[in-house]
Amino acid sequence: MNIFDKNKLFDLIDTYYWCMDEAEKEFWDRIKVEPQIWTSSPSGINEYEFWVVGIIGQQVVWYNSIEEGFELSGYSSLGVISDYQATQAELHSIIKRIYPWSKS
Repeated sequence: MNIFDKNKLFDLIDTYYWCMDEAEKEFWDRIKVEPQIWTSSPSGINEYEFWVVGIIGQQVVWYNSIEEGFELSGYSSLGVISDYQATQAELHSIIKRIYPWSKS
């Protein structure tokens, strides 16, 4: 499977960044990473590559190019998304969901 275009990914991130309030932007700026290609096996058989764009604890924020949305999933080792998600969320929605949780 071809990996999603990195320039389009940056455009998506930029678009959703401006939907965040100032506190969420500061939080995003702390957890974001330079996009990295990680793998996941949604069916348990085939392995696919996805862009990880943020890391917080044992979870990653990543772009699911199959479902065309951002996801929050666990990982057990760097480079491997262990919990495939298909929620098709917008990036700012993911940040709004985890920001209050991260403050406790």
